[in-house]
Amino acid sequence: MRTVPANWDGRRIALLWSAVPKPWVRLLIVGMAYRRTRVRPVLWAALALLAILIVGPAASADQPESKATQPTDVDQTPPEEEGPPPSFVVVEGQITDHIGAGQAGVSVTVRRKTADGTIGDVIATTTTDKLGDFVITAPEPIRGDIVVTFSKPLYTDLTREVHVGDDEFPPYLAEMLEGKLVVIGRVVDARTDKPVSGASVNLKAQYQDWYENTDEQGHFTIKGVFPGDGELIVESKGYGREREPVARLEDFGEIIVSLKPERIVHIKTVGDSGEPIPGVTVECYDRAHDDFRTVVTDEKGAVTFRGVNFDAATLTVRLTHDEYVSSEGFDRQILPPEQEVESTHRLVMARAGRITGRVTDADTGKPVNGARLITGDDYSYNSPRDWAGYKGNYTIQGVKPGSTTVTVHASGYAPDLKTVNVTTGGTAQLDFSLSEGAVLLGAVKDDDGKPVADAYVEATLWRGRSTLGLRACTNDEGKFSIANAPHDEFEIVTLARDYREVNKTVKVSPGKIVQITLPSAPNAGDPRNLPGLRVGNPAPDLTLTTVKGKVLNLADLKGKTVLLDFWATWCAPCIEEMPQLIAVYEKFGSRKDFVMIGINRDFEAATLMGFLKKNDKLKWHQVFGEAGGVETACQKFGVTWIPRVFMIGPDGKIIANELGGKNIVTRVEQLLEDDESR
Repeated sequence: MRTVPANWDGRRIALLWSAVPKPWVRLLIVGMAYRRTRVRPVLWAALALLAILIVGPAASADQPESKATQPTDVDQTPPEEEGPPPSFVVVEGQITDHIGAGQAGVSVTVRRKTADGTIGDVIATTTTDKLGDFVITAPEPIRGDIVVTFSKPLYTDLTREVHVGDDEFPPYLAEMLEGKLVVIGRVVDARTDKPVSGASVNLKAQYQDWYENTDEQGHFTIKGVFPGDGELIVESKGYGREREPVARLEDFGEIIVSLKPERIVHIKTVGDSGEPIPGVTVECYDRAHDDFRTVVTDEKGAVTFRGVNFDAATLTVRLTHDEYVSSEGFDRQILPPEQEVESTHRLVMARAGRITGRVTDADTGKPVNGARLITGDDYSYNSPRDWAGYKGNYTIQGVKPGSTTVTVHASGYAPDLKTVNVTTGGTAQLDFSLSEGAVLLGAVKDDDGKPVADAYVEATLWRGRSTLGLRACTNDEGKFSIANAPHDEFEIVTLARDYREVNKTVKVSPGKIVQITLPSAPNAGDPRNLPGLRVGNPAPDLTLTTVKGKVLNLADLKGKTVLLDFWATWCAPCIEEMPQLIAVYEKFGSRKDFVMIGINRDFEAATLMGFLKKNDKLKWHQVFGEAGGVETACQKFGVTWIPRVFMIGPDGKIIANELGGKNIVTRVEQLLEDDESR
């Protein structure tokens, strides 16, 4: 087969093809190129057919074009759509305050650092988001040293030098901004208006403390303070302690604190026979001025409280001692005389007795380690108690003389209850032999036979006492189980939202499921009609003490949104809800206008603390026991079942009393947005 001549090679054909605009002429060029080949007849036939199809439109295209359609030298091909310009991450990170809360609105500026060490042009700027996060990008990769500056009004500017471009990932900066407010003030004598020098000034703001002393003119200056609300606590010898709340430190000028003369309160603790009692823990609380003090009595049974506010009209006192009957709460009152600066008060404590014994297994006779023994006819967090040791031995001290009840609980065993007579200063012997515990199985339904989920079931009376302390919650099928139950009869109460409570006497029977029917309540489903506080009601005044010792007063939290979660570790629905609450805290916990408080209804502090240790994401405030204010909180908020989650608005009114389920995060976000829009 003969080949195409060299002068008709592919390159020349391509050049001619591009130079000739008419399609049918291009086909002739191809035919001429292959005129000497054996495929010429076939090719010419194909070219002829194509020419017929093409020449028609081509010929019409040869007609003179109108002026509007004359071709131009400009390329008429529409340009391809351009995407966003490329960007490269230079540096990223997060800015927080001293408590780890993300700092929103921080300006971030990045500049080059030149070879001679000077700061060059700005590369880029941005602002941190509400969680304090930021990302700086540039249109091209950056290599070398850069200077990053963080600034925000009322905070000290922060500068960091960073080398970029050598690593696979951009550098990450986790920095903290310090406040730069300067708080100035003056301390004077309330009677003479003369300056008080050497006074101790403690400023509490944003969970941090600053300390200064006044100069000869009574002035003080505290630097590096964060913006926001604060409190000044001022003390000086011969004066009563003053607490001065300060709203929005950034808006205040000079703060004047007037000190009044101190009250000096002497307390002497004695026994029934008048003997002094050393080692008594005396807790004194001036509620009107939120002033708490605690001291242990000396060898003479005496303590002295100095610096008490002169306006203190009533002081409440709690006394604690192992060998005497301790106070169950702040149940003693001291009324300082109005006109006298110094007063002495004598407080009598009754001599207590003790109960000792051993707890064993009824079948094996072996000791039961860890059994809890508590005194009294009602369960109280402050009742004298003890736990059996590894030999099963226990000793309960500080028991009030007379006939008293002792209830014992141990995991895997049925509880037991006995009464014993305790004499003043004497020791009563009381042993327990425990049998295997029973399991009460139950099912809760409504009037239509449908299961009731999240119903709260609590054991109330048992052998005429309220010390059983067993609780459970129903699952999605309305079923519940109570382990470590007694084998004899006891009463339970069942509560659920939208239903009336039902009391029932039950007894464990193998294979038997206790059936409980809850009648519907009027206006069921309307959250405004839930037991306890309704939406729109003012939240009650409530003082809570966290497990870490921090005192929280709801009245002092006005201006913030407060979430209250009533829960317990034994409450299955509470635990199921916990991931949602963790998500709420992770999303909103850094906000300075948002506070979360867990109100725990467990029986023992050790149970709660163990749970918190294993679940370290529960970082919000937790309150436990009567001393923490749990029972008072339940009473004031009308909480009869758990879980119950309330939200209190910045104005101190209830904005939600039925938060729960999988939409907690969304609902909290909506409520916070509603607050901001008001």
